[in-house]
Amino acid sequence: SREEGQDVDEYAITVTAEATSNPNYTITVEGGTFTITPAAIKITADDKTKVYDNDETTDPELTATVEGVPTKGVAPEYSLSREEGQDVDEYAITVTAEATSNPNYTITVEGGTFTITPAAIKITADDKTKVYDNDETTDPELTATVTGVPANGVAPDYSLSREAGQDVNEYAITVTAEATSNPNYTVTVEGGTFTITPAAITIKADNKTKVYDNDASTDPALTATVTGVPADGVAPVYSLSREPGQDVDEYTITVTAEATSNPNYTVKVENGTFTITKAILTIVTGTDSKTYDGTALTKEGTVSVGSINATVAPGSEVTVNLLGDDTAKITITGTRTLVGSSENTYVIDLGDAADNYTISETIGTLTVTDEGVDPKLVVTKDDAEEDDYIYNLSEQVLFTIKVTNIYEEEKTVTLKEIEGVSLTDESLTISAGETAETKATYAIQPEDVANGGFTNTVTVTLEGKDYEAEDTVYTEQVDAQIKVTKTADKENGVKAGDTVTYEITVENTGNVTISDLALTDEMVGIQLGNLDVTTIAPGETAYASATYVVTQADIDNGSFTNTVTATGKDPAGKTVEEDDDCTVETEEAAAEISITKSANPTSGAAVGDTITYTVIVTNEGNVSVKDGKLEDDHADLNGETFELAPGEEATFTYTYKVTQADVDAGEIVNVVKANATAVRGEDPEEATATATVTTEEPEA
Repeated sequence: SREEGQDVDEYAITVTAEATSNPNYTITVEGGTFTITPAAIKITADDKTKVYDNDETTDPELTATVEGVPTKGVAPEYSLSREEGQDVDEYAITVTAEATSNPNYTITVEGGTFTITPAAIKITADDKTKVYDNDETTDPELTATVTGVPANGVAPDYSLSREAGQDVNEYAITVTAEATSNPNYTVTVEGGTFTITPAAITIKADNKTKVYDNDASTDPALTATVTGVPADGVAPVYSLSREPGQDVDEYTITVTAEATSNPNYTVKVENGTFTITKAILTIVTGTDSKTYDGTALTKEGTVSVGSINATVAPGSEVTVNLLGDDTAKITITGTRTLVGSSENTYVIDLGDAADNYTISETIGTLTVTDEGVDPKLVVTKDDAEEDDYIYNLSEQVLFTIKVTNIYEEEKTVTLKEIEGVSLTDESLTISAGETAETKATYAIQPEDVANGGFTNTVTVTLEGKDYEAEDTVYTEQVDAQIKVTKTADKENGVKAGDTVTYEITVENTGNVTISDLALTDEMVGIQLGNLDVTTIAPGETAYASATYVVTQADIDNGSFTNTVTATGKDPAGKTVEEDDDCTVETEEAAAEISITKSANPTSGAAVGDTITYTVIVTNEGNVSVKDGKLEDDHADLNGETFELAPGEEATFTYTYKVTQADVDAGEIVNVVKANATAVRGEDPEEATATATVTTEEPEA
């Protein structure tokens, strides 16, 4: 038997001889070697080809032919690759088979060829056309249609040209594509045609005219307007002529343009008209304007024909010499006074010369405007009194207002007075050029007195424009005064902690308005509110309130007084000041003190023991007490004093040593007295307190 295996290698051969099967022999065995050698194979790359498309994804798959592999031999391992490139060319295909990957074979490899052949394309020149313009810069760009180029193929290299020429004709377009510039293509070319067509032009005779003079030498030169000729096109050839005649009439102007003389054009001709007109007699009346001032506006005029030019003054008839022996009589009749516009009219008499002229008139305009009109021409205003009259506060002033309509139509005007002035009529309807009047009244106000007078301005609106008139009256002198009053809701009997509410009024008792009103109150603890208004006219009053909480000090004093001060400004800015005070009485004084006394210990006291006494004095009244003193029959309390507000208390502590006499007596009775002086009213009555301490039982 031999070792298993079919790969190229050496395998041991074993000899087996059992003794039991060979009893007659003593056997010696020796093994051998089984050797598998490599098989010889050949791998040949298959040749490949494709048409140029510059796209590696379309490369055909590389394959190879393998020879010599045993029927049951394993497939050899190898790879195929080719030289890089997508242009038309031949590229080597390489076979790679590593010996280590093919231990069972001795391999011979043979490469192949990958061939890219040219793609067949066609370049066809596109036909082009343009209308004649004799300008090579306007030639449409020469283009071509290329077919057959692969999607990823490089653009073919070619050029386009045409036969030279800018006249109307057909010119060949040539495609040039060199093989050396297009190695990836087999190129077929096809030419095109460049066509220049005639330009359409129009030659239109210009209409001509002249004023009748029966003189052929003054005819204007005949001309025509040519349209459609390109900027660089040759000038068309044509001629112009007109029908003969010098009478006033219309004559045909004829255009002649031969086709043989204009090969680059399709020519359309339009005849014109030569017109002889009548002589023009020009009459111009002047234009002028001014702002309304109540006087008439007029303006001169002129008459002209040919070289004759005459000025005509307004308002009177003037005789003017025309052509030859002709004359004309003319009068400028225009006039304007009220706001508006009208023609500067005229009248003329040409007599027998009328058929020789056509009148050309320019009628001027006479304009009277309402721009910048002196307001005094529209509205005036005056009061009924003499200029030196002095008005008092609240006195009525009567004004007379006069309004003039400066327009040529009936107008309705509106009137507006300043605040406080009453108008009898707020609108007036007035005929053209007429004047109407109305009245206005006004009562002198404090601010007028402060200013020393009152200037009243009325505004009249006429046709959207405002006109003002004013009148000033004079007033009495300024008298700035205020009166302050302060009252309390509780006048007496108040207690500590009570709240007193004050009402404060400030009245204007003068004849001018007082502004910037303010209150001050120096009393400590008062809560002062703001005035409801800070500006008051004569006779008006401002209000404020304040609150105050009564203190013990007020009770001790028996009353309290505070003063409020009001300040303000008159129209001239001067300070006006006034004050008022208010006194509130407190409740009646009721001074009272109480005293308590305690001892420690309260019993079993022996000789030499110390007894501690505690005394408490309380102010039971409603006023403070001072100079308080204590007296005790068992202690010297001269140094103990007190001052107490109502409800307050003072505590005193002192000691006493028990004597034999106290023990013999069996008890110690101690009395303390308190006295003080009231800060107001009668002093409190003396207060006393007693403390008793029992002693120990004496020994028998």
